[in-house]
Amino acid sequence: MNKQIAKEFEVKGQKFTLIDTPLFKCVRSKEYNYDFDKKTGYFARWGKTMQDDPQFSPAGFEIWDCEATTICSGMTSKVLTEQKVPTEQKVPTEQKVPTEQKVPQGNYSPCRFCYKANNLKGKNLSFADFKTMIDKMSNRVLTQVAFGADSKAESNPDLFKMMQYCREVGVIPNITVSDVSDETIKKLCNVCGAVAVSRYEDKQICYDIVRKLSEGGLSQVNIHSLLSLQTYDWCMETVKDIAKGKVPGLNAIVFLSLKKKGRAKNNFDSVSYEQFKSLFLWCMENKISMGFDSCSASRFMKLVTEEDSIEKEIKKKYIQSCEPCESGLFSFYTNVDGDYFPCSFTEKENEWKNGLSLLNCNNFYEDIWYHPKNENWRQRLIQSGCKDNCRKCLTFPEIN
Repeated sequence: MNKQIAKEFEVKGQKFTLIDTPLFKCVRSKEYNYDFDKKTGYFARWGKTMQDDPQFSPAGFEIWDCEATTICSGMTSKVLTEQKVPTEQKVPTEQKVPTEQKVPQGNYSPCRFCYKANNLKGKNLSFADFKTMIDKMSNRVLTQVAFGADSKAESNPDLFKMMQYCREVGVIPNITVSDVSDETIKKLCNVCGAVAVSRYEDKQICYDIVRKLSEGGLSQVNIHSLLSLQTYDWCMETVKDIAKGKVPGLNAIVFLSLKKKGRAKNNFDSVSYEQFKSLFLWCMENKISMGFDSCSASRFMKLVTEEDSIEKEIKKKYIQSCEPCESGLFSFYTNVDGDYFPCSFTEKENEWKNGLSLLNCNNFYEDIWYHPKNENWRQRLIQSGCKDNCRKCLTFPEIN
């Protein structure tokens, strides 16, 4: 029989009960409640009644996006980068070199749209610093930690030690990768609750890793694919491959909205509303398990609300499952230095040019969650959704 641990605590005059077992975690209070299944990832949140939707978590964040490293070698040796060859260059006729030719560039091929602009020069988050931060959340209503690592999950030697510590304190570790070895796949399967595999130029690398992770015992294996004008064909190609059964073991494909930051700032553009709609309807008609990040919520809600071809009951389910921006409300991000930001895209932007130090704070609630800077952000974000019940991005308004 599983040992059940119940803990009562108080935050700003509100009383909460936290129940944490190896199988589930739940929080109970008058105005904020949730159930989280640690095995399946199922999560349900409600307020005073089951129909009431809390505006934010008064007990602390539910999901932590934790940057573990800024060192990344990209898709090493497996993806060719484009190099322009001048038209006037003299070459033997039989070679037929085109104006733009793909040529190998050694063992380093950084992602062309990495919003973090990570490269071979960077730093790692230490296990000691990670432990310090997570231990400051003694009440630990936290359900999951999404680790931001390199494509191979190899740059930070403490990564799996941090993941294992998550398990020890009742938190589920997740991660996004793209080019991992068979040895790393085994480690991921042993400790992670879910793993996302990023889709890049070579789709077969992505599909093979999804299959291996699934065969290793993971049931929550997703594909992450950037949805932009320049990668739209990738997205369509991938969903068509899924429909043909070419991606065994896949749970769902998740489309990520383009935010112009880092290397994605130049040469990448957002898809039109009509393209977004076409992709969504194709997936729905072909019964593709799909999802979108919270940054896509405005477009998603508009499409579902206005599209006559979607049945009324299905509309309700889609709208109920949609979670608009939750940064600083239910989730947050820390960079490799242990600095807090509402989300990873807000780092060094506008009023968040500097974060709040979670690593060096004395009291998590006073110094972070209810800090005036975060409170101001939170109220503005909540107010942005007052008219249509869909919170809007405050940092990249062009995506709304």
